[in-house]
Amino acid sequence: MDESGLLTFGTEGMIFDTTPLSLRRAVGFVRDRLDRDGLRAGVDDVSQFVFYGIATRYEGIEYDWNALSPFIGLDIWAENEGRFVSPDVAERVFDTIGLTPIPAFRKELPAREFDATAQEMPNSHWRDGAAAGIIVRNKAGGRAVLFPPDDEPSATAPTSDVATTVDDAVSCNLRTELDRLNATVDTVDVDIIADRLVDRIARVDFANLRATLDAEPDRFRQLVSASVRSEIRALRGNGVDLR
Repeated sequence: MDESGLLTFGTEGMIFDTTPLSLRRAVGFVRDRLDRDGLRAGVDDVSQFVFYGIATRYEGIEYDWNALSPFIGLDIWAENEGRFVSPDVAERVFDTIGLTPIPAFRKELPAREFDATAQEMPNSHWRDGAAAGIIVRNKAGGRAVLFPPDDEPSATAPTSDVATTVDDAVSCNLRTELDRLNATVDTVDVDIIADRLVDRIARVDFANLRATLDAEPDRFRQLVSASVRSEIRALRGNGVDLR
């Protein structure tokens, strides 16, 4: 963020001119939630810090997508010091400026007591069962990721065509987005709800729609918009009032 409050987003060394559809939910979440004034008040120069996080999207592991934050804060790079701030400081800062920090399940473990081969996965915060992996960090800035044995994400190919996948997703997620907008099928702006569902479906069905999202984003938008209009037209015709 610069002093004006303008945010710059990117991934893997690339700055976004246009945010990929599967990451728009995360970008919008940060824009809406980030406490810019709180960040300015806490540091001398906001441009000296880079915030790293995970943009959550479906890559083969099911989550409660309504509970799982679109963005989870992970690390903060302090350019003026040439290092990452400590995990405890990063957690406090993310929480203070309105962003969800990655949950810590163990802290201050002496290195001599850590055995990666014997590490059991803690329970996940956002799905039934064990976490999908553990990020291990030390105070010197070292980072590593541990996955459960033979349990790395492995998304399968979609079992239906893109249009059918989009129709199913619109049907499943329309009610949630109407609730978020505090709207009904009679009062909602169809273009607004379609745009929101583009972001949501691109996130929660990413693995099944990846080829289309990457190669034909405009076609994906058109399919979502057409499906939303058809679904709302049918609900209005049946006299359904979703509240």
